[in-house]
Amino acid sequence: NRDIITGYTNSIFYTASGTFLAVVLTLLAAYPLSRKDYKLGRHIMVIFTFTMFFGGGLIPTYLLMSNLGLINTRAVMIIPGALSVYNIIITRTFFQSTIPNELLDASQIDGCSDFIFFRKIVLPLYNLNSLAYITM
Repeated sequence: NRDIITGYTNSIFYTASGTFLAVVLTLLAAYPLSRKDYKLGRHIMVIFTFTMFFGGGLIPTYLLMSNLGLINTRAVMIIPGALSVYNIIITRTFFQSTIPNELLDASQIDGCSDFIFFRKIVLPLYNLNSLAYITM
């Protein structure tokens, strides 16, 4: 039946793209917040944590998606769940406990930019167990 194939295709697409986007956004949000030299990190984490306890609700979420023009699109299934504050906290804590400041200092002496440090040093240290945890 054609409807079953469409349903499976949609499920695979939403799962794969949503998981990929969630992992990328979580890593990109957690790393700067884990840095001790980032002054606004503490304030941003308070705001993020506040949103964990007090959600917006179903009707305001629908109105927001409607005003953004995302109703009846595939993006409305992916974007609202793309960033999890809980996963950001877990990943930030992992970065803080695993990556020493001396490693960043040594890479800066070698002329490494922040993005190159993140891509070539931080991401390889991010083990598969942690990656599997934030994808769940």
